[in-house]
Amino acid sequence: MILLTIILVLLFLGVLTIFCAGLWGIFEKAGREGWKALIPGYNLVVLMEIIGLPWWSVFFLLIPIIPWIIVASELGACFKKTKTWSFFLLIPFFFIGIPILGFGEIKFTPPVNIARTERVFNKFLKFSLYVAIIILINIIGVQLFFRFDLTDIGIYSLSKASKQAVATLQEPLTVRAFFSDDLPAEYLDLHQYVEDMFQEYAIYGGKNFNFRFYDVGGEGELTPQEESNREMAQDYGINPVKIQTYKNDTFIYREAYMGMAIIHGDVIETLPQVSSREKLEYNITTTIQKMNNKISALLALEDTIKVKLFLSSDFFGVLTTLTDIPDKVEKIVEELNKENYNKLQYINIDPSKEQLKPEDAALDPKYFLAGTQNDGESIKLYADLIIQYADKIEKYNFLELFRTPWGLQPQLADEDTLKEVINETVTNIININEYIGYIADHGSVRLHWDDMELQALAQTRPNLNVPKLTANIFNSVLSENYTVKEINLSNDERIPKGIECLVIAGPRDKFSDWELFQIDQFLMQGKSLAIFYDALIETEQEANRQLYGYQMPKQYPPADTGLQYLLEHYGASVDSSYVFDENCLVQPHQTYGNLNLYFIPQIQTENINSNL
Repeated sequence: MILLTIILVLLFLGVLTIFCAGLWGIFEKAGREGWKALIPGYNLVVLMEIIGLPWWSVFFLLIPIIPWIIVASELGACFKKTKTWSFFLLIPFFFIGIPILGFGEIKFTPPVNIARTERVFNKFLKFSLYVAIIILINIIGVQLFFRFDLTDIGIYSLSKASKQAVATLQEPLTVRAFFSDDLPAEYLDLHQYVEDMFQEYAIYGGKNFNFRFYDVGGEGELTPQEESNREMAQDYGINPVKIQTYKNDTFIYREAYMGMAIIHGDVIETLPQVSSREKLEYNITTTIQKMNNKISALLALEDTIKVKLFLSSDFFGVLTTLTDIPDKVEKIVEELNKENYNKLQYINIDPSKEQLKPEDAALDPKYFLAGTQNDGESIKLYADLIIQYADKIEKYNFLELFRTPWGLQPQLADEDTLKEVINETVTNIININEYIGYIADHGSVRLHWDDMELQALAQTRPNLNVPKLTANIFNSVLSENYTVKEINLSNDERIPKGIECLVIAGPRDKFSDWELFQIDQFLMQGKSLAIFYDALIETEQEANRQLYGYQMPKQYPPADTGLQYLLEHYGASVDSSYVFDENCLVQPHQTYGNLNLYFIPQIQTENINSNL
């Protein structure tokens, strides 16, 4: 190794000596002192003067390749060499070409043609201008990212709501994305799609929107950095998901990371599974809106949000596993306070030792302990978690008791569930979401059906169970990002001013002129109205449901709610008919085979405008 190093050093010194000696000879042939060839930097200034260019042209040589080709070509021309000879023997094989010009018999011919010298100089200027333009374009491209979406409905462009969400950020928001690097073919473009989407978010969010992708490795051996990134992902609650892949002529399941954590101030939200493009922009934007609204709402609070734990110590003699519950809840509240700007206040109340306050007296005991107190009553046992701000109260039962052959067994909510429940309840209490109005009267579909009502409905009228379940699902999905305000117009209730969207679903009863006027004025203010309208009302007469052993057909009279006149005023009409679609749900039947349910259309996602 040492011998090789010595040989390379000697070779380098030999080439350098030959080059300097050849350059010395060129300088002397051109009428310059040979020693000037030995001074680095200055020798290039003299060389510029030899080929007829001003001394400051040496700065063009800071640009790689092209300026050196021009200088080599002009130097070779002074010794009557062709451009090809100059290119090969004065650039890659300079240690051969320079000595030939310096020691050869060919004499130096100065560039006396001024026009030719000007042409060379103009070449430098043009080339430098091109380089400057290219550099400027690259700088602009880095700072101002943009892309063209040539699809008809803008599939690859952010919606107006997404642009507005990041444009209104008041504090920096950071997205940390974790994707495995050896995903199957069907997931390969997902990483690039997410990165492109973040680039476009950054355009409208400016300095307040930042993102970074973390390498979590693949199936092979992990580097220390990849292991550290995986630990970070798991700290955010992002765990690997199982995906199916085809390998060695068989389908196998493997684990992969595809998730992201969104950090805004002290608030952290995660999207633990990002396995497809579907609803991805919607989920990211709604999360950003929720976090932005939550920070604003928390900072505006005048008082703390009280997290009260009501747990009777009389439980401890029966169930020793409950003794550490107060400490666990206190620890959870402390962790959540970091995300909620210290707006949470933990209060531990033991009803066995202290009397409930008047505002807590309405709290119902969870269980009763066998035995009596001094006054002859059974001992009341409390196990509830109350989240309260001002007059808004939410209750969560974290304990369920079950009798088993082995005795009374408790079922407790785990720490992750408690943390999630408290965080979501705080979000609901401070009303960070926008309001959506829902007309709850006029025979509209009810939004709230408890389990007992649904069970009774399934027994008596199973054919009417579907719309009720659908209403429950609709309300659940809507409540994730909005606060639903039910409105009863028939009770002379006006549409609140803070509502931007009003929903009317399946009304059956007629609206009065005053109620229609309110809805019309709501629309006139530029607000949104969503009507799910049944042109026909399904009815059946209970007294004559069966006649002579046969099921009587249902009747479908036209709906007369008055909304049809309002819609006609805005150019929309509803015919008294049903809409059928050939692209519909197919239901298998044992007797008749596959049945086409034409009244249940299958909506194709590619026909949905993502901007709506």
